[in-house]
Amino acid sequence: MMAPATETLHEVEPILELDRVFDAPAALLFDMWIDDEHIKRWLPILGARITAFHAQVRNGGQWQATIRQPDGTETGLSGVYREIVPHQRLVLTHQFSGGPQTLVTVRFVDLGNGRTRMSLRQVGFGRHDIRDAHEAGWNESFNTLERYAVEAKARLGQPVPPDEKRVLEIDRVFDGPRALVFKMWTEPQHLVRWWGPKGWHLSHCEMDFQVGGTFRCCMSSPEQPEHWLRATYREIRAPERLSFTYANDADGHDMLIVIDFFDEGGKTRMKFRQSVFLSMNECDGHRRGWTESFDLFSRYVLLYLSGGLTESALGWRMGEVDGVEADLDAAQIRAAAARGEQRRPSADKA
Repeated sequence: MMAPATETLHEVEPILELDRVFDAPAALLFDMWIDDEHIKRWLPILGARITAFHAQVRNGGQWQATIRQPDGTETGLSGVYREIVPHQRLVLTHQFSGGPQTLVTVRFVDLGNGRTRMSLRQVGFGRHDIRDAHEAGWNESFNTLERYAVEAKARLGQPVPPDEKRVLEIDRVFDGPRALVFKMWTEPQHLVRWWGPKGWHLSHCEMDFQVGGTFRCCMSSPEQPEHWLRATYREIRAPERLSFTYANDADGHDMLIVIDFFDEGGKTRMKFRQSVFLSMNECDGHRRGWTESFDLFSRYVLLYLSGGLTESALGWRMGEVDGVEADLDAAQIRAAAARGEQRRPSADKA
């Protein structure tokens, strides 16, 4: 059932309101709005297709899509996530290239028996003809979504992609003893030197390292100065295992991280597992982020063992733009100078 676009005599701007009932659980429908592989299947209209979709699924995160028409022309579609309440509500800005920026609110109401009422409200069109064009487009997309949701539900047999597919597992070997590798996960003065993908660093880090204790930190970048994370320690078995819950303030979704450390003749094999993500898109994004962090971790272990770095007080890097990469470069230059060698910073490498 669908309600028509509505407006009242008192409204200055035209408003679009659509309402549909889908034969699919709310969790599955919500996932179809944030996962790139799902969106590519149901959003395009009139024979168009999405050739690229990127999203930072968090409050304040950006999303963008490239839509290619049958004649080969391309249109950009982008926005910012304003509010994310998993499986219940999604609020985002929405703008085609050259068009007005509108605000879209999508609500998901569980009707039981695997059925969901999905309501869309969109404002900010400026003109009725633009609103009407969006209404026609959403109707066509939702027709496709209706069919795709039923197919996906039957294919998955579960309301969201199976848990085992929304799990991140990384296996790395580091050139350092197990006790040291474990220690570098447990003290703030170490964490601030390796935690964070390229372009990010920890601007705040506090830790109560005990079972039941909490870990609180803030990741920062030039584009996003505050991205807060929180954790609670579940298991501590030095130097074999560390586990803790993990969530960011943007979506509040709790996951579990389990890290096992294995001694391999002076080296350490670290097996990292994080579960369960809201979507495959989020899982893939964290894979990239952790991989870049662990690349820094590997460099940090070697520099620490060589004496190129000393343990520093928390906050030593506050206000520095370059962050951990610049610090590690400087440490390697100092170590090389102490050996009578010359070494250029990595930024100067070809």
